[in-house]
This record gives sequence, C-alpha cells and structure tokens, in this order.
Amino acid sequence: MARLLRFPKLRWRFRRPTLSWRLRFAWLFLLLLAAFVFFLEFIADVGGDAQGVQLPTVEPTPVIQMPERSRLAEARVLRVIDGDTIEVELEGRPLEVDYQGSHASAPCQEEATERNRELVEGKTVLVLREASNQGREQGQQGYVFTADGRLVDAVLIAEGLSIAWRTAGTYQEELTTLEYQARSGGKGCLWQE
Repeated sequence: MARLLRFPKLRWRFRRPTLSWRLRFAWLFLLLLAAFVFFLEFIADVGGDAQGVQLPTVEPTPVIQMPERSRLAEARVLRVIDGDTIEVELEGRPLEVDYQGSHASAPCQEEATERNRELVEGKTVLVLREASNQGREQGQQGYVFTADGRLVDAVLIAEGLSIAWRTAGTYQEELTTLEYQARSGGKGCLWQE
C-alpha cells in the first residue's frame, strides 16, 4: 500500500529563454509599438485634412491709447449702416458718423458690417471728433471707441475686414501698422491667400 501512495518526484526546471523566444518578444514589442504610433497618427488626423481650415484663434484686440474723456462725446448707437458708418444719437439728435481711420471695401463689406454690429450696435460709444470732422459724404467723421476703450477702426483693420485711410489723422500711423500686420498675417477676407 505504501507504493500506491507514493508520488513520483516532480522536477520543475526553469529554462532560460532561448534566442527564438527573445526574437518573438522583440517582434511582438515592435508590432505593439507600430500599432501605438499608428493610433496616435489617427488621433491627430481625426479632423481630416487641416489644410484650408482656419481654426479660431483668440488674439488680443490692438490697444490704442484712448484720449482723455473730456475730448470724447458719449453717443448711443442707433444702427449700423455699413462696415465703416454708424448712426448715433449725439446731443439728442441723430447723426451719421463715418469712421475716420478705416474703410470697409467691397470684398469684405458684409463681414465688416456684421463685425461692426457685434462691436457697437445698440451700445454706448465714445466719439472723438477732430478739427477736420466733415465726413467723406454726409455726416461727421470721427474715431469711435467702445465702452471698454477699444478703437473700432483698429479692431476692423486688425481682423482684415477694413483698410486704413492714408489721410492725416490722430491714429493714422498705428492703423497703417495694423493693416500691414493683418496683410502679412493673411487675416480676414481682405488678406486671405
């Protein structure tokens, strides 16, 4: 009976991996690495071909020093006429104000008008009228600042929606510089390539 209960000795031997096992492991590792790289490339390209797609960017609005408050007239914008003209209520009467520093030309007229609406329509603005304030057609010329101090001309020019007037004015140099930057950066509908 003792023979029946006797178990054979089990010998477990740990064998060192052979070269073929190492090669299999290396191939498996390389295959997983290639799959991971492919996955990363796929994730990066999920949106399709990014050429021609303009991603929204947040850029700071150009800062142009607003003159002292005593030189500015407070007005309420009644309506936006186009990309460079607004109708305001100034001193109790309606008045058309042409932007003195910028001109929204034909290719971007709709975009400039829409952006102009976003900036000023129905809001209180500050108007700087200079000595030569007779408008290009009718009304007055002036620099229009938003309540937070942004010059509307500068915003439209920096976003590539208007061109800077080359006539003498308080902010002519700054606005011309902004136009150059927008043009060299390919911004807006005027300067897109």
